[in-house]
Amino acid sequence: MNRPLILVILSLTLVAVGATVAASQQGAWQITAATSTVEAEHIVLRTTIQNPRSFGELSWRQDTDDRVNALYISAGNLGSHTSIRQNGEGVDCPGIATTFDSSNGQEEWTTTIPAGCIQEGTYPMLVQRTNIEGGDTSNVFGPVDLTSPGGDIPEPTFEPASIERLAGASRYETAVEVSRFAFPNGASRLTLANANVQVDALPGAKLSGGPILYVPADGPVPQVVLDEVARLNPTEVIVLGGVLAVSDDVAAQVQAQTSHRVD
Repeated sequence: MNRPLILVILSLTLVAVGATVAASQQGAWQITAATSTVEAEHIVLRTTIQNPRSFGELSWRQDTDDRVNALYISAGNLGSHTSIRQNGEGVDCPGIATTFDSSNGQEEWTTTIPAGCIQEGTYPMLVQRTNIEGGDTSNVFGPVDLTSPGGDIPEPTFEPASIERLAGASRYETAVEVSRFAFPNGASRLTLANANVQVDALPGAKLSGGPILYVPADGPVPQVVLDEVARLNPTEVIVLGGVLAVSDDVAAQVQAQTSHRVD
């Protein structure tokens, strides 16, 4: 057998081996179990998948040719969003939730749906997992019967906004507390305003990239402010107002708390 023919056979063999490996890898990503039960007026969908992947979506879709009006349930493990469509419309379903766990070497999805969010009936469902990173999909599992007893869609629950107070013993310290809260990892920009002429600070509120700290017009800057400047370590300091509002000496005290390597 001559060399070109040997190379051709070897190349074909490698291609075949590569195809077999790829096929086995895709085949390893399999939905191995999918169940639907009714528990305490909720429909609970459980899905088990071999070979956990990264970000993606799990879908339960009704096995029917009428795709427009079919029941469709989708859940994502990135942010754990879950949605329902039925009869061509999205269903606003308070209380719907999906949990995702891959800690035991396989994917475990559990979607809990208030029964009233799906119209009464039994639906044959096909289950599939899609990986948004590589665009590949798992096998199609099913059909699995999803039975809904129906009922009323639960009323959404509302709660008021939370309140968190930021305060210090002085206006200097209050500004420092705001800075720590809003910029826990430091800031590239710092704005200085006269603590006794707070109207100067109002235009500075429009500056993005960092907090506003109060300083005196002249004299020593409070240590709590200098410590916060050192923690922030900004690359740019903006002073609001002229030298009568914030003196050059005050600006220099603040500048001395910053340090950045230039080479």
